[in-house]
Amino acid sequence: SFVNERLHEAKKSQKTLLLKPVSQDLQYPCSMLETMRRCWSGAPEWRPSAAALVAVCAAPEFLSLRDAAAARPSQAAAGSPLRRLADEGADGWEIWYGGAEPERAHTLVTTPTTFTHHHTLRVPPDNSEPVIVTAMCRVGTNMWLADSVGRLFVYTIATCALSWSVRLHEAVGGTPSAVAALHHLAPLPRLAIALACGRLFIVTSEKPAAEGTFVLTELGTATELCCLAAVDTINGIEVWAGGDRLYTYTVAEEGVSAAESLPTPAPGKLALLAAATNVPVVLGSCSPGVFVYAWCAQTRRATARLDCSKLAPCSESLQSIALDEKLNEERCRVFMIASTSYTDHVKILN
Repeated sequence: SFVNERLHEAKKSQKTLLLKPVSQDLQYPCSMLETMRRCWSGAPEWRPSAAALVAVCAAPEFLSLRDAAAARPSQAAAGSPLRRLADEGADGWEIWYGGAEPERAHTLVTTPTTFTHHHTLRVPPDNSEPVIVTAMCRVGTNMWLADSVGRLFVYTIATCALSWSVRLHEAVGGTPSAVAALHHLAPLPRLAIALACGRLFIVTSEKPAAEGTFVLTELGTATELCCLAAVDTINGIEVWAGGDRLYTYTVAEEGVSAAESLPTPAPGKLALLAAATNVPVVLGSCSPGVFVYAWCAQTRRATARLDCSKLAPCSESLQSIALDEKLNEERCRVFMIASTSYTDHVKILN
């Protein structure tokens, strides 16, 4: 009996050892996206087992992993371009984003393989009412944030400390309105601010000398504004504003020298704009829609149209998508247009 009992204990111990997870299953993932990346790894030894995934998802700490992918489908997220940390002696990029949850903005430091640091900024509520970040723009060493009640917050990027803030409606009058877009008019020390109610302003990118000295120049008034883009020309910086119509303004050191209004190329509001860096071309898309339009910045005429519903879908695994599947417009809508800074290519996400 004693021998049988010891033999049973030995077999039980051996089974326990065989069921222990391997070393890669015990590695703590820093985000949901990192866990997904490991599941798609080409090396089988790096893919977590089903038992490891169940254990990680059941852990209370798993809810904190949502921070790296907190953009909810019901609300659009505002974000800033990537910033290479190699210029500061570090390896990777820094992303600022917000808009997915009330009173929150986030900074995320990433390398080519993982997320290394995450920091959350709290945007103060307005009269106890929750607000969301609606626009972001990097200006030198500062990050400008705008919210759904028309406030501007300027943070120092290096320390994430609030430098100063201002309420737009207190400076210009009128009813408070959400800020739809911000755009730095480099190399001019100016910033374009588009309000959702249709008002467009140019402000200096420098900190006001004293409270109440924040000066704005109003360019025009529309029914609705959604997006901004800027093109560098020989006459100055051309500001393109999209909404109920397409508006263009030529801005120089002396002020605004020209303005023009163009109809939208399709029914609906012009919701997205992006200017190419090396050629005088502006691309835009109406919402909802599957078309991307190109305008010549010199003639202000539409020169091309791309039907994104005709593009062939692709993914990391072509077997997961049926190429003969009929794609409807709902699945092919354009959600983002971005121009790269080192070529004249434009990225389209749908």
